Amino acid sequence: MKKNAWILAGIFIFLTGCSALKKTVPYGTVDKKMTSKKLIDSFEKSPLDFDTAAVRLQALLESDRKRQQINLSVRLKNQETFWASASIVIPVAKVRVTQKGIQFYEKVGRTYFDGDFSLLSNFLGTEITQQKLQNLLLGQPVAPLSSKKWELTYQKNQYVLTSKRSRTPLQETYRLSAENFRLAEQHLEQPQQNRSLKVRYLDYTQVKGQWIPSKVVFVSSINQKQSILTLTYHSVALNEHLRFPFRIPNGYTPIEL
Repeated sequence: MKKNAWILAGIFIFLTGCSALKKTVPYGTVDKKMTSKKLIDSFEKSPLDFDTAAVRLQALLESDRKRQQINLSVRLKNQETFWASASIVIPVAKVRVTQKGIQFYEKVGRTYFDGDFSLLSNFLGTEITQQKLQNLLLGQPVAPLSSKKWELTYQKNQYVLTSKRSRTPLQETYRLSAENFRLAEQHLEQPQQNRSLKVRYLDYTQVKGQWIPSKVVFVSSINQKQSILTLTYHSVALNEHLRFPFRIPNGYTPIEL
């Protein structure tokens, strides 16, 4: 069961025409006359706009002194479906996430899971939905920046937005590049529960005129226990006709995680 949970968690976090990605590292100088409102307006003027996305990537998960590398083929239907096929030399698992929940099966132990988002939320250290998972993978904030009030500070080539105190236990920090107003990092923290998730976007590339991450590092911390996931995107294709086939094979055993 522990092995199955580890594989499932790894797969989830591991989440023009089709082309190899060319890295574009954003650098720029901050404008200290910039206000938080103008910064957010600049960010939201160029939203990521797509119907479907197909991503081929390599994921490296490091946790409890273990390292596991998985190749993933990920398909997204915007705001509807996250689908992935995982392989370690040979195909080993498939997963589908919708707004209703998570479905997953793995071939080695012939087991499957069909349930809600609690496992993934616990692993990442913050509440997760299909939309939030999609946003994390594609360099978008987990919630619209314009929906909250922020403190704005400046650091090197980045603008730093920190959520003002509120009744919610979640503290949020976003770092935006001064070059192209893309996310460099988002940090979600629940101090009272000793949980945090930091997502760093180390590189971006342009696909059909849109900024897409090409290397992302997730750092999840729960009760001082840390897991690190590094995603390296090899190719991205937008707005192609995609299928999302998923059927749990007969004879597989259900598991509870």
